[in-house]
Amino acid sequence: MSAVPNRELKRKDSRKPSAAVRSAAPLRLELALSPSSLPSSRRKAARQPRLSRTMIRYLGVEVVRVMVMSLFVFSLVSGVVIAFQLVRSGLQIHFLWGVLLKSLLYYLDYSLPISLLFGISLGAGRLAGDGEINALRAHGVSYLQIACPLIALALFFTGAAVYLNGEVLPEIHHEKGNLRDAIISQLESLGSGSGRSLLLPAEGQLYVENYRGTRFRNIKLELKGDLDKRLSSKIGERLFHADLLQGSRSFLTLLAKECILEISPDRQKIFLNLQGVTVLVPQGVPRSGQIPEVFRHNYSIENLRLTLPFLEKGERIKDFSWKELFQHAAEVEQKAALAEKELGGMSARKSGEAGQAAGDDPEAERRALEREIESLRKERYRTRTEIHARSAFCLACLTFPAVGIPLVFLTDRRSRLIPFFLGNLLVMMPFLLLVMLGVILGERGFFPALVLAAPNALLAGLAVYLWSKVLRR
Repeated sequence: MSAVPNRELKRKDSRKPSAAVRSAAPLRLELALSPSSLPSSRRKAARQPRLSRTMIRYLGVEVVRVMVMSLFVFSLVSGVVIAFQLVRSGLQIHFLWGVLLKSLLYYLDYSLPISLLFGISLGAGRLAGDGEINALRAHGVSYLQIACPLIALALFFTGAAVYLNGEVLPEIHHEKGNLRDAIISQLESLGSGSGRSLLLPAEGQLYVENYRGTRFRNIKLELKGDLDKRLSSKIGERLFHADLLQGSRSFLTLLAKECILEISPDRQKIFLNLQGVTVLVPQGVPRSGQIPEVFRHNYSIENLRLTLPFLEKGERIKDFSWKELFQHAAEVEQKAALAEKELGGMSARKSGEAGQAAGDDPEAERRALEREIESLRKERYRTRTEIHARSAFCLACLTFPAVGIPLVFLTDRRSRLIPFFLGNLLVMMPFLLLVMLGVILGERGFFPALVLAAPNALLAGLAVYLWSKVLRR
C-alpha cells in the first residue's frame, strides 16, 4: 500500500512545470544578472539604470577638489616667480602686495585646462583604481553615463575660460605690465641712500649710485623694449637717427651725472631731468652666418628732459578684450588695404613734373609706404595669432577632458597614477609644444588659424580613437 503513494509522488514530480513557472524562471534570471550581460533585445526592454545624484555629486566633488588644489599650486608658483622678477627689477616687496594678489591669476589661461586634466586623471582615476567604476558598471551604468558629469564640468570651464581670457586676464596683463601705483608709491617714499635699482615705466630700469629723495647722482638708465618704435620718440631725433637701431637686439643706455625726478600731476608720466648725459646707442653690424656684432655710438648732451609714460590700455595686444581685439584686427586690415591700394596707385602713376617742382621725392614716399605696409602686416599676424592662441587654450578645457576621461576608463585595472602620467604624456606636453610652435609660426605669417588649431584637432582625433576603444569594451 505504501508503494502506490510513492509512485504517485514521483509521477507528480516528473511532470513538466506549468506555463506560469516557465515564464517566471527567465524573469528571475534577468533580475539576478546585470542588464549589461543580457542580449541586446532583452537589454533594451529592461529599464536602464541611472547614475544617482549622490554618485554624480561624489564624482564631481572628487574632480573639483583635485582641480582646485592644482590651481592653487599653479597660482602660488606663478606668484612667487612674478614677485621675484619684480623685486629683482627694483620694486620693493612691501609695494608689491597690491598687485601680487591679482598677479596670481596671471597664468590662468593655461593653468585652468591643465588643472582640469589633473582633476579628471587623479580624481576619477582614484575611483577607477578603487574599483568603484567597475562596481557602477556591474549595476548596469554605462561609460557614457559616468562621463556625463565630467563632460558637463568641461563645458562649464570652457565657458569660464572664454570669459576669463576675454574680460579678466587682459586687465591683469595690463596691470602687471604697468604697475603705475606701485612704482609711483615707491618713488614718492625713497628717502636717502646709495646703490639702489628702481623700476620705471616704459620697460625702464634705473640704477642710482647716490640719492636723496628724488635727486639722484651718477645714474645708469636702461630702456628696453621695442627700440624702433619707442626710444627715438622718448629721446628725440636730434640725438641720433632711428636707422642706427635696426639690426640690434641690445638696449639703449643713458649715463648721467645728476638727475631730478618729477611725477606729472595726473600721475601718468615720469620726467627725468638729466644733466651731463652720455647716450650709448647700439648699432648691430650683421655678419654672414653669425650673430650680429653690436657697437655703441656715444652721444654727449648737457641737459636732457626725458619723458617716460606709463602704458595705456591697448598698447599691447594682450591687453585687449575679445571685442577690442576683433575691432583692432578689423582696423589693421582696413589700414593695410588702404596702404596697399595707395602703393599700387603710386606704382601705376608716373612721376609728374608738378610733383618734382614741389620738391616731392617719390622714391622716399614709396619706401616709407612699404615700411608702413610691412609694419601693418606684422601687426595683422600678431593680432590673428593672439585671437587663435586664446581660442586654443579655451578649447583645451574641452579637448583635455575628452582625452583624459577614456584614459581613466581604459586603465581602470591598473594604478590610479597611470591616467595622470598618461594624461601628461599624451595631452599636456604635445599640446603646449604645438601651441608654442604655432605662436612662433603664426607671428611670422604662416597661417595662424591653421597652426594654432592643430593642437586641439590632434587631441580631438585622439579622443575619438580612445572613445571607440572604450565603447567596444
